[in-house]
Amino acid sequence: MDPARNVGDPAASPGAVLGVPLLLREKVIGVLFAANRRERPFADAEVALLISLATHAAIAIETASLFAEVGAHSDLMERAANAADPHGKQHRRREAR
Repeated sequence: MDPARNVGDPAASPGAVLGVPLLLREKVIGVLFAANRRERPFADAEVALLISLATHAAIAIETASLFAEVGAHSDLMERAANAADPHGKQHRRREAR
């Protein structure tokens, strides 16, 4: 059986699935899943590891989002400054000081 052709086929689904929320300030922004082909319970250490990974992933997602937001604001500020001073006179005066 080709696994790529059996997506959604119950016979091809994993035997054990563990999902933990990606939380940011008590808001769920996604879910991190782990799966095993064998039907079995996940050990406490595995659950703790997945929770830790989910916490780090949520922080990384938020950080990337904040960086993108800061970059967009920086571009807007630069465009506004260039529109207000198209020849860069204010910028050159500040550099000369």
